[in-house]
Amino acid sequence: MSETSRNKFISQCVAMSPCVGKDDIHCKMNDKNTACLTCKRTLAEIKGWEMDYSFEDREKVCKELLDR
Repeated sequence: MSETSRNKFISQCVAMSPCVGKDDIHCKMNDKNTACLTCKRTLAEIKGWEMDYSFEDREKVCKELLDR
């Protein structure tokens, strides 16, 4: 992935949920209910996203998602 593409992903990811599936924007959990199959966030990251995470927290997670 090019640096421009990475930066675009991170910017969009931080601004809204990184879980953007083909037909909807909701997480689809794995069989163990520990992480999303689409965006790769853990259950703790999903829970914290809307309520607790600062901009910096979201940016950190978004950068990590690129390598998951």
